[in-house]
Amino acid sequence: MTLDLTGKTALVTGASRGIGRAVAEQLAGAGATVAVHHSGRNSEAAAALAERLGGHEIAADLANPREAKRLWDEALDVLGTVDVVVANAGVFVEADPEVPLDDWLAAWDQTLSVNLTSLAVLSREAVNHWAARHAESDRQPGEIVGRLVTVSSRAAFRGDDPAFLAYAASKGGVVALTKSIARGWGRRGVAAFGVAPGFTATDMASGALAEDADGLRAQTSLGAIAEPEEVAPTVVFLASGLADHATGTTVDVNGASYVR
Repeated sequence: MTLDLTGKTALVTGASRGIGRAVAEQLAGAGATVAVHHSGRNSEAAAALAERLGGHEIAADLANPREAKRLWDEALDVLGTVDVVVANAGVFVEADPEVPLDDWLAAWDQTLSVNLTSLAVLSREAVNHWAARHAESDRQPGEIVGRLVTVSSRAAFRGDDPAFLAYAASKGGVVALTKSIARGWGRRGVAAFGVAPGFTATDMASGALAEDADGLRAQTSLGAIAEPEEVAPTVVFLASGLADHATGTTVDVNGASYVR
């Protein structure tokens, strides 16, 4: 079996580092032209990656959900069309429930804006674009023209610590949104999938890993924390078109640290 995305275009959010970077690299390795999104804080890394992959670099701060619409428009402009969206960008903001309400709400709003609301805006633009392409080309019902892969977390299913209520809630929303898109747009040319990683060796998880790496490794049946390059192949497989009847599913990639 060969994963061949030659001639396909993909937008990957949060692609300057971590899982997003590994996904962008592996999509490009399978032949896709990739738009590398970043928040603006890792512009040099994103630009270098885009140049190396022969793709494009786009900055958008998804703490403002309206930036997700601009991101989509710019991706369409540079790519011509978008066949795959990998919605990976996310934040992991700590807010103990006992902190002052304004501080707690600030963390909640930032987390939900980046992890869920901006993802929803981007997904809305993508599925409307794909549905229009499907209708204009007079394709058969169920013939897929666009694929969305969302990156959630095991926290969507098992919850998280009290200081990360917003993170778990946002990722649960991502799972529900992905299922709803799969159910609602399948006949209009859209397949939607999710990937739910456990702790992965990324910058976002660096604080937790520095605090208790041994404990986190012990949670997995493999006794190891996944590297981004071990999560990315599942994303690329779902984006490839070889698994379209898995639309609506979310695949766990957590080393059996949470089995459902």
